[in-house]
Amino acid sequence: MKMLRLAFSMASTLGVTLALGASATGQQARPSTLAAAKGESSASVRHQEDAKDSATGVVFREAEDALREGKYQQAETGFRKVLESQPQLVPALCDLGVVCLRTHRAGEAIRYFDSAHKLAPRLAGVNLDLGLAYYQEDNFQKAIPEFETVLRATPNNLQAAYLNGLCHFMLNDYSAAVKDLKPLWSEESSNLDYLFIMGISYGKLEQKQESSKVFERLVAVGGDTPHFHLLLGRAYEGLFWNEKAQQELKLAVAGDPTLPEAHYSLGVIDNRMGNLKEAAANFDAEISLNPGFPWSYVKRGQVDLDLDDPSHALQMFRKAADLDPQVPQAPGGMAKAYFMQGKLQQALVYYQKALNLDQNDAKLHYQLGQVYLRLGNRERARSEFDETRKLQSAQIQKQHDRLEAPFQPSAQ
Repeated sequence: MKMLRLAFSMASTLGVTLALGASATGQQARPSTLAAAKGESSASVRHQEDAKDSATGVVFREAEDALREGKYQQAETGFRKVLESQPQLVPALCDLGVVCLRTHRAGEAIRYFDSAHKLAPRLAGVNLDLGLAYYQEDNFQKAIPEFETVLRATPNNLQAAYLNGLCHFMLNDYSAAVKDLKPLWSEESSNLDYLFIMGISYGKLEQKQESSKVFERLVAVGGDTPHFHLLLGRAYEGLFWNEKAQQELKLAVAGDPTLPEAHYSLGVIDNRMGNLKEAAANFDAEISLNPGFPWSYVKRGQVDLDLDDPSHALQMFRKAADLDPQVPQAPGGMAKAYFMQGKLQQALVYYQKALNLDQNDAKLHYQLGQVYLRLGNRERARSEFDETRKLQSAQIQKQHDRLEAPFQPSAQ
């Protein structure tokens, strides 16, 4: 889902402030998404408790003023000073958590919000704060219960509903995403990221009529700009509507050859459609424009493997691993390249490294089984093939359960 986040970041240049972003763009934003984009919370406007002495009260008010003005270091210093004298002051705990959110320290924010929640368990705004912090950490499973608590207390809280839907979307639970987001249509039907998510969700649920309606609306709202064509191409890419994706992405590249990740996305589609040389050229173009983006090297290396060039593939995968050691496709690609070269021990080492990063990748287990088979270790090979079948079966069942989930068509 990282790639989807990158697609949403493109929309911010169209004047949309995204709930999926980690910071505000500074542009005009819809009320339901502005707070989410900025890491806002209701904490900065809550005054359920007053400071017990005037000196502390002055420091607290000055810290809140600094927070509103974006002077985060000054605000943090003030709130910490307040908490030294009144460690159980809920507004100070919440506001300090907001400072941490806005300075991208979600783990610290969670600690402050959790302390505030223990002191004021009925204060629903703290649940919203916690949900935002978990969301910033990409811990969507933990964010959902917090947002749902807010929605039970305040069913019309658009921010909580929006963020809850986004969490379900990021977890590939498209039915739940639609359930949360569909009621927001009247508020958000001019919001590109909302339309993007809804269009993909309907498509994944095979609700083609609904998906087409949403994409028609996306076209009407987006206008004829390279950024819009990239966003729409990304949406089609996510649904494997390859020809439509290719058409939109070519328009994006033609309109702005330097548009970040347009060449990357076009390369993905070219690779998917078997246009390997075109894919390689697009990934090379993206690498030239954005050399710090590891996925371009991963995809370029995968094309190299398909073109039977394991030596160049190794260079690409090594570069990807240098940029982001947590990408399992990098050591996995290196392992496959070594396997193609007949270097089985090296392949074994790198498949194990890849599985340390992602134990649930059925393809990696299968490929590791092939290495053991070539090494003559039939017992270990059989174990890896058994794990492959188990993971594939679980994935098929998960997809079946999702498709069988109750779904109410939209009445847009």
